[in-house]
Amino acid sequence: EFVLPEVIVTATKIEIPLEQVGASVTVITAKEIERRKARDVLDLLRGVPGFTIVQAGSRGGRTSTFVRGGEPDYNLVMIDGVQINQAGGFFNFANLAADNIERIEIIRGPLSSLYGSDAIASTINIISKRGKGPLKAELVAQGGSYHTTEERLSLRGGIKKFGYSLSAGRYDTDGLLDLNNEAKNTSLRARFDLDPNPLLSLGLTVGYIQSDFNFPTDFVAGRGFPPIDPDQGRETEEIIVGFDLEFNANEWWGNRLKVGLFDYSNRDFDGNDPIPSDFSDIEVFTDERRLSVDYRQLFRGSPWSHVGSTLTLGFEFEPETFNQDRKTISSSGAVSRRNLDETRTTFAYYLQERLSISERLYLTAGFRFDDNSKFGSSFNPRGSIAYLLRSIGTKIRGAIGTGLKEPRFLETFGLGGIQGNSDLDPERSFSWEIGLDQTVWEGKLLLSATYFQNRYKDMIALVGSFLVGTYQNIQEAESHGLETGFTFRLSEEIRFGGAYTYLETEVTDAGGLTNTSFVEGEQLLRRPRHGGSFFIDVRWGDLQANLSGTVVGDRIDRDFAASSSGRRVVNNAFGKLDLAASYRVIAFKPKGRELRLRLLIRNLLNNDYQETFGIESPGINVLGGIELRW
Repeated sequence: EFVLPEVIVTATKIEIPLEQVGASVTVITAKEIERRKARDVLDLLRGVPGFTIVQAGSRGGRTSTFVRGGEPDYNLVMIDGVQINQAGGFFNFANLAADNIERIEIIRGPLSSLYGSDAIASTINIISKRGKGPLKAELVAQGGSYHTTEERLSLRGGIKKFGYSLSAGRYDTDGLLDLNNEAKNTSLRARFDLDPNPLLSLGLTVGYIQSDFNFPTDFVAGRGFPPIDPDQGRETEEIIVGFDLEFNANEWWGNRLKVGLFDYSNRDFDGNDPIPSDFSDIEVFTDERRLSVDYRQLFRGSPWSHVGSTLTLGFEFEPETFNQDRKTISSSGAVSRRNLDETRTTFAYYLQERLSISERLYLTAGFRFDDNSKFGSSFNPRGSIAYLLRSIGTKIRGAIGTGLKEPRFLETFGLGGIQGNSDLDPERSFSWEIGLDQTVWEGKLLLSATYFQNRYKDMIALVGSFLVGTYQNIQEAESHGLETGFTFRLSEEIRFGGAYTYLETEVTDAGGLTNTSFVEGEQLLRRPRHGGSFFIDVRWGDLQANLSGTVVGDRIDRDFAASSSGRRVVNNAFGKLDLAASYRVIAFKPKGRELRLRLLIRNLLNNDYQETFGIESPGINVLGGIELRW
């Protein structure tokens, strides 16, 4: 029997069974998050095929995500459908806690045909838990290595047609390094749902993230590594608000309205310290805001009994604002300031047709037209196919499409010595893939394999220097590879699986520039040719345990020590094991109420490795505590 039971929404903006999706999809469920005792979303993404996670140092350090060879700003990230990328696409996963999550839907490949900018390499939608029924409460308190403390509380429930889900989390850690490496994070999230009648539903999502991270990353001439700055860091605040309205006038006509607000505030600071590389006191204040209004209509129905059809017509309005104020105080006390305050607006129109034929063949095709006030218009089509051979548990799938990523505000408008380029185009991609999913042994074993190719063009590069320069669309690159994975449910108590990715990348056009970060004919930085992961889940009476591992192959990086001038180096391969376990010590009535002891060991074998060359990653570290469910 063909078994792919999950229902997902991100791939098409409508709820459909996973078996009918032609794209490469990974769904991380709440059960998996609980089994792995995951603290941050980035820990969950490490095992996803095609993903490479690079964190600079210890917890809280800037975290980039490379998918299928794409740039770190090629991934659209959403919470309950609200985009939370910074303008221009980058998203720092270091600040995103794995709290109150029902599931994470990950679509690899471009989805700009539905979502517009940033959805080039992947789309990641984090869906909050929905409350219903009697009140349920969960409390976690734990502490351990690097003077780390963590507390999390969540409440969920519902009254008749109203549901609520609330969570609050906090962690504090001194970090890996003895000097200036503290990190703090507070995360608040709420979801409210109201279904007054079968035809109408309303939803509200609210989130707040506040984080502080100190990083001693200045380099002294002749010293190189380790970093030594005692007064440098970043403070951020993020506000997420989303409102959903769904109205189905009848069985063939539906309406969806999504309003989202994302506000990102950031303060970077570097004090004037008595070390050779500091000559001034610098503070940079940045505030970004994005409002999005997405309205779409769904038309369902077909004149043929063996054909199902859903046509989606949509419109999106998205203004973005950006303000940055840079203040510099020299050693003599002189103060200088530079400010950038700009706005840009996008109007978008999209269409998608989804056909199901004889409950075996599923076709999806669509396009989106974006018209931006600064970089003009862009057209992005996409199509996918899924074909099921139910009798033998086989799914054949494929997808083809284009993607775009808008320029950053600083690239378009400039600041200081860098001249903005108002003629910049978005960065673009063309991608295709073909894949196979196979289930055997009545769905106990699931095998998957996907071959993909990507071409990235109009990539934006700085021509000149940060003192005198500008940005231009002059570079190109490509990637191709193979993603494979399996999961096997041996019994109700034992489950294991793994994934392997082979990736080739190449710079096909460096735009005539000569620097070590983008070398024509060479590999892209920080993308390993080989990468893999595995997990083993075990339940034995009151004990639950999860052993997971990550293997990252050799990859090219840059040496930023003062004596190296950013030369290209090989960052050596590494492997890392993590263990998560809990033991039920008290079971209360009714069923489901319990007190558990928790244990989380990261880097179990205490391996030395660097995700970013020259910046040490944590050795073995242990967290222990309690978990109360009521």
